[in-house]
Amino acid sequence: MSPEYYMQWLPDELRVEPMNGLSGETVDSLLATGYSLSLKFYMGDVNAVLIDPQTGEVAGSHDLRHEF
Repeated sequence: MSPEYYMQWLPDELRVEPMNGLSGETVDSLLATGYSLSLKFYMGDVNAVLIDPQTGEVAGSHDLRHEF
């Protein structure tokens, strides 16, 4: 599963999943440029629908991670 991250406006912080999250080098770079990082285990639910414009085929999926 790909890492999930989210740039929050208020409070001004970059939320990152601790598992499969950003590399140490990336974290160091973000901190050096002034970002505030916050570890969050879950950041909400994602549900998506894809419609192929050529065939009209519809597919849906959800994220196995969920907050509520």
